[in-house]
Amino acid sequence: GRGRAQGSSRSSGAHFLDIVPMPRFFRAFSVHLALSVQLCTTVNGIRLLPQEASWPADYWDGDLNFVRGLVEGGSEEGAESSNAGALDVLVYPLRKLVFCRIRKVASRNFNELFAKLNYNVSWSLGSGSKRVHAETFGLDPVDLTREKGWKWAVFLRNPLLRYLSAWGSKCFAKEEKGMHCVPHLLSSTGSVSDFEQHVLASHMHPERLLEGGDNHWELQQDYCLGLNNATGYDFVGHLHGDVNSQVHAMLRMAGVPETRVDTVFPERRVAGHSTSLDPEVYYRNRTIRKFVRDIYMKDYDLPGL
Repeated sequence: GRGRAQGSSRSSGAHFLDIVPMPRFFRAFSVHLALSVQLCTTVNGIRLLPQEASWPADYWDGDLNFVRGLVEGGSEEGAESSNAGALDVLVYPLRKLVFCRIRKVASRNFNELFAKLNYNVSWSLGSGSKRVHAETFGLDPVDLTREKGWKWAVFLRNPLLRYLSAWGSKCFAKEEKGMHCVPHLLSSTGSVSDFEQHVLASHMHPERLLEGGDNHWELQQDYCLGLNNATGYDFVGHLHGDVNSQVHAMLRMAGVPETRVDTVFPERRVAGHSTSLDPEVYYRNRTIRKFVRDIYMKDYDLPGL
């Protein structure tokens, strides 16, 4: 349902950071202290972590697996790797299907799907994804309305998982030499501590993340001229559960041939996490979870998040 993300349950007692007013600098220092205390709680030498409800199974069981196939400095999403989020609109004009492509929501795969639909080919990594954008076909996204017979679709992702995925590829794997790591805190080990430091820096200056012009980190709400809570969208999918069936349903809605789906989104049953970026580990601290939720609060108004 709509509302708060999974894993947002809180204990009966309020966290002291939420109830005690304090100057910004001291508050930041207190955050570091609170994290250190919470993460170092041990009993008989065994570290105890806060117990939380299980995370939803994300479709991608290994966000970093694709890195092995990239040349140094490459990108998993095509040549125009950022700064196009506001108009990142893919189209299949033959059936008047419009797709809002959101970075870190299987954007490479959706780009390949629309390439296969439009050109009957498969792009290799690094090929220009603008070739399936609306502008390539001489179309202005503003004019692609329901009144003119166009159908709009979008896939969304749990904001916490999307942030973790962006950090893993941009700050740990250092795609395109780390230029898209915002804030620019690169990690050589991919450790939980490095991730938490990145979250703390992001929470201190969220405007650098959301308004810095790199759409790997922007709100999902800000894509494609503004999602406006997905009002007016004919199909809204989510990057968890049976994504293969969801993509089939999206194409079926617009009368688009479905023969290409299984090669781009392989059919498989997702029973749980086996990702190298396990959210149970990286979001083990509830303050860290809260900070990321705070940054992306507007995205939780989207259906299903």
